[in-house]
Amino acid sequence: MVAKDHMRICYCGIRFFYTNILRHDWHIFNILRAQAEHRLPSILSEEEVRRILSCVNTPHNHAYLTTVYSCGLRLHEGLHLSVPISKPVMKLSSPPLPTH
Repeated sequence: MVAKDHMRICYCGIRFFYTNILRHDWHIFNILRAQAEHRLPSILSEEEVRRILSCVNTPHNHAYLTTVYSCGLRLHEGLHLSVPISKPVMKLSSPPLPTH
């Protein structure tokens, strides 16, 4: 499979050659277009993240997406997170203050 950027360069070269060098006015060049690639931005602004998370209706999905985004994980990596079961934390009292 040929990359879209490579196809776009080839298309532009052929179009330039036929229209500007050979002076052919072919209507096919008005029809054919290389498809543009749609990519997500690599970094979202805080406002964009808030807007996306505000569209999530269920609390467990909101917690999942918030955790994945804040930890910088891929979605699949977030699926394998687990909370370890630990012993209850004992409340430690502070040592008594010395009296002088």
